[in-house]
Amino acid sequence: MNPKANKFTPKTSQNSQSQAVETADEMTEELMRSHASLEQKVNQYVFDKVSLENTLNKLIRDNVSFRSDIEKLEKTVEFLLSSVNMIKARDLNAITTVGPIQDQRVAEFIRELENISHDARILGASIDGVNDDRNLAVHNVPGPTHAREPTNGHSAHSDAHLPVPKNKTNGNPAPSVGHGLQDSLLTDSEVETIDDDATTVTGSMSNNQAIVLQAKNDTPAAAATWIPHYIETLRPLHTAIAKLIPRMEMKGATLGTLNTIFPNAQLWSPGLFYAPPDTGISTLPNRCYYLIDADVEPFAPPAPGQHGAKLVPLFRPENPEDDHQDEGRYGVYSEDTPLFVRKKDASGTLMYYYYGNYSQTRWSDKLDYDRMIEQIPHTVLEYWAERLSTVKDRPEWLTHELLNHFWPMPKYEGKIGSDSGGSSAANGNHKAAEGDGKYSKKVAKALADYMKELELWEEEKRTKLRSSEMSKNFFMEAFHRADADLPPPMRFYLEYLECVDWRADYYNLLASNRTP
Repeated sequence: MNPKANKFTPKTSQNSQSQAVETADEMTEELMRSHASLEQKVNQYVFDKVSLENTLNKLIRDNVSFRSDIEKLEKTVEFLLSSVNMIKARDLNAITTVGPIQDQRVAEFIRELENISHDARILGASIDGVNDDRNLAVHNVPGPTHAREPTNGHSAHSDAHLPVPKNKTNGNPAPSVGHGLQDSLLTDSEVETIDDDATTVTGSMSNNQAIVLQAKNDTPAAAATWIPHYIETLRPLHTAIAKLIPRMEMKGATLGTLNTIFPNAQLWSPGLFYAPPDTGISTLPNRCYYLIDADVEPFAPPAPGQHGAKLVPLFRPENPEDDHQDEGRYGVYSEDTPLFVRKKDASGTLMYYYYGNYSQTRWSDKLDYDRMIEQIPHTVLEYWAERLSTVKDRPEWLTHELLNHFWPMPKYEGKIGSDSGGSSAANGNHKAAEGDGKYSKKVAKALADYMKELELWEEEKRTKLRSSEMSKNFFMEAFHRADADLPPPMRFYLEYLECVDWRADYYNLLASNRTP
């Protein structure tokens, strides 16, 4: 003990101090590790809780969707059962409140039942071995249209080179259009009913859908349903896009609504509207949309999201892109263009329904005489004859194309150029040069005669216009005229429309704007 010290201060060794520092550091690190582990566990707990909540919400949504699907299925089964009972009772007048597409299903179902009964009678006659004249005649008749095999020696294939199943209606490969879609259509209001006297309108048809209406006459031409071959080869709209289309009820729009949403659009060619860039901003990327009338378009898409074609008598020489000359900005009219189909509701109001965005993925094909007469309804021919013959509403370009079609410009068939290639005079051959001079005179005379012929041709066209020779009867005769006849016949082109998209924003825009 140090007597000079006021307090006791024992001495510690340096090793003891170092050990204390190390122990403190270890405890600090342990605490930090424990804190990090605890924080990680808390984060995992929060993540698991959120994941569990999301899973629970998804299960709730799936349950609601499942219940909704069950209710829809129950309604469909109830409708089918009631339809079958009404069909058995032949009470067709009772089927008037379920909408046009359902009416078409019933009409198709009736035809299928009749065809099955017909086949059963033929099979029964052959099994029973009845050989009297009446049953023999029945046994020898060809099978119904839907049961015959194609006779053209080839069948259609899809783009994936897979065989396409035969269509029960016409023996051709079944169309790929509309797979996975229900025949929703058409309006949010009551739709006019279809009576038994409705005119047949032919169009594409799939297993669960028929656009063919109940026919008044039962002729083979009316009963047949021809589908353009190219339409059969198209793949259906992608399932993810098709699911966006309303399945139970689709809202339509009035012409006023279309004019409000797509202002300043002008009729460019049959069924195609175009809004030039100088008319203002447009919600249409290519400033174009299709508008067709289902009553006069037998090959129109039978339902939203399906493929089809529209009739065109003659093409306008210029396209919309020739007008705006900015293809890089606006694209082309024939790609990803909205299609609206016109139908009437119960009150007689024309309604327009958005079917999807369509592209023309093949050059147009021209119908032959047989297809014109057998597959185009007479009412459609009359519509086009009236439209083409109406001078007041006929655009100038169409008048010009009609005149050139029926009275084409005469061809020059005279002599052209020098008889000896122009080298004889240079070689000093005077006789050859003299011959060239005579030949040049013949060429000049032939050209002069051709100029007179052109003048007569122009005068003839003006006379045709003044005399109104292109009347409705003139066009009706042109539809039936032979291919080698003069003036030449009028045949329709098919402008193919492949559905490539269905835009919910377009549909919602139409549904939310209800302008008279």
